Amino acid sequence: MITRLEHATCHEHVAADADRLALLRPTATRAAYVAYLVGLYGFEAPIENGLGTAIVSLPHARPRASLLRADLLVLGEARIPLAPCPPVRTAAEALGWLYVVERGRLLHGVLHRHLATVMPHEVSVAGSYLASHAGTAGMRWRELGQELDRVARSAASVDVIVASALAAFRRQRLWFHHARAARHAA
Repeated sequence: MITRLEHATCHEHVAADADRLALLRPTATRAAYVAYLVGLYGFEAPIENGLGTAIVSLPHARPRASLLRADLLVLGEARIPLAPCPPVRTAAEALGWLYVVERGRLLHGVLHRHLATVMPHEVSVAGSYLASHAGTAGMRWRELGQELDRVARSAASVDVIVASALAAFRRQRLWFHHARAARHAA
């Protein structure tokens, strides 16, 4: 099912990865890092809240937004806008949304290593979210794939998973665009 999702959503990957790797440049600043974490928190926290117990069979799908919030508080950022909570009613819908979140998190190891060289102090005191994926990303991805395979037993379930993933990619793109526009307006 992961392969099927990768194929069905490939046209979304470039924009999604660009948003997730926006700080992968030598001129990344503390302000850009804070804005990046605000954007991630604003997108991921509502998804985690919306998933609820729909994915309890995934032991490593535990919420990570609390780590983002803690990093932001250490950096002095308390005002964090949130995207609307996604309408998730079934495990198939939840897994489509979780696929987008977990796919983005696969990039965090690269970003964490880069930021540790560009802004070592900030990452040492407020890098718990990015660092939390080191060593577990592959395992989490495999578990997600197993759960996707378990739930995708019918054509209808597959369609729901794919449609939910596409909706999540669209929401992520719009949210990051909104967050960038708000930063430039401020």
